[in-house]
Amino acid sequence: MVLHFTDKVMNFILIIYKNGYIKRSLQSYDPIRYYTMIYYLRANGLIYHDGNDERNQKIWKLTDKGLKVAKIIKELKEILDEGKSTNT
Repeated sequence: MVLHFTDKVMNFILIIYKNGYIKRSLQSYDPIRYYTMIYYLRANGLIYHDGNDERNQKIWKLTDKGLKVAKIIKELKEILDEGKSTNT
């Protein structure tokens, strides 16, 4: 299976990775984009539902597969950013 990772998808994964979880109130995407991202990541086995908070918002966390992908994305971004600073 080939997954398509746009910058927005990669940034969304990194937000979850940095915070440890995501819920609707923690992000700045419009609701349609947020739920589209959640559906896409869940359908591809990268996140799972880990209960609800006190406001009954769903809490989403990365699966083991999602953690591996997040670490690769983070490392890739660091490599690319390193290249930008040495080439300018």
